[in-house]
Amino acid sequence: VQRGLFFPAGLMNSGNSCFWNALVQALFFATPIFRGALFQLDLPEGKGGESATVLRLLQHLLAEMDMGLASVIDAGKLYRTIFQRAEEADVAEQMQRLFEIASSGPASLKAVWQELFSGDLYEKLKDG
Repeated sequence: VQRGLFFPAGLMNSGNSCFWNALVQALFFATPIFRGALFQLDLPEGKGGESATVLRLLQHLLAEMDMGLASVIDAGKLYRTIFQRAEEADVAEQMQRLFEIASSGPASLKAVWQELFSGDLYEKLKDG
């Protein structure tokens, strides 16, 4: 197994976490602009409420993935912080909740998040 700098770590599958892991990995690999904005935030421990706590955990998780110092990382703590109830959420619920938290974060991150993930859906009907 290759590890080290410039080879990102994977996420541990703990239980039924494959969809959550896929969501986190898609966020990591597809959105370096978001990662950069997240890494620039100063999120002091114990301040800022739920949004800051989740964003701080996401910041640490993505940094660990980026450094690649371990071959796998457990994203369970972030999941359990977001979904404190015992029931599991499907990937649509996971994504919706993560989007709600990120879009309620600091203005600089919110602007990047909205630029990347907001928009209008248009449908064009084909004649005939």
